[in-house]
Amino acid sequence: MSVTQHIFNHSDWTSCIQLFETQAARYHNRTFIHYQTSDRKLVFRTITYRQFNNMANYQANKWLPQLDGVQCIAFLGGDPLQSLLAMAAISKLGRTFFPLSTGNSVSATAH
Repeated sequence: MSVTQHIFNHSDWTSCIQLFETQAARYHNRTFIHYQTSDRKLVFRTITYRQFNNMANYQANKWLPQLDGVQCIAFLGGDPLQSLLAMAAISKLGRTFFPLSTGNSVSATAH
């Protein structure tokens, strides 16, 4: 079995989301993320590149009509998978992603 290593030039893409979409097209059925469910039990789920890309596209299309003139979107979430999905959807919309954490104090969030 031979393994072909793909060496990418940093100038091949204009954004991280473009790089992700290229990877999603190439490796659509491969695992993108393996995560523990939010109920904290020992239950794990797997999401493929295709599934994640489809979820991000769905979310971006759902948010788009509400974003007329909005350039920066703050997202408050405690779940890492939801935050990653929001970041991808917001990036697909060409907007700036501003993550907020439920673990931050009020003064840290206000700053």
